[in-house]
Amino acid sequence: HCYEAVFRLGGANYKCPVCRRLVLFGPDRALYEERLEELRGSLAPPPEYRGVFVDCACHECGGAFVARRHYLYRCPGCGSHNATERGLFGGTAADARRAITLQARSGAFTRTGRPGPPPAGLQAE
Repeated sequence: HCYEAVFRLGGANYKCPVCRRLVLFGPDRALYEERLEELRGSLAPPPEYRGVFVDCACHECGGAFVARRHYLYRCPGCGSHNATERGLFGGTAADARRAITLQARSGAFTRTGRPGPPPAGLQAE
């Protein structure tokens, strides 16, 4: 169903218009995610994003997570970049930092598939 819907619409959007999941698989999916990670690393958020945290939702695994505001988000649960901002984080900056640290410790996705260190610029508590 999803796969057919994407190709009926045409274009270069690889997401199902209904469920928003990616319809790329195998090497195509890996290359897509790799390119998005490179793009994410090359984009510096503007100064007004400093200290701003957001609630995000992953369209691949359905997980929710907290992140520093950016242009692109990567789900710490499954590693997909198919995530969107749901709104500003309602807690304090300290609460957000704690949530991000816990996400990193709880088996967050890394390229090796093993839990990784806290995100750059964040000290483990």
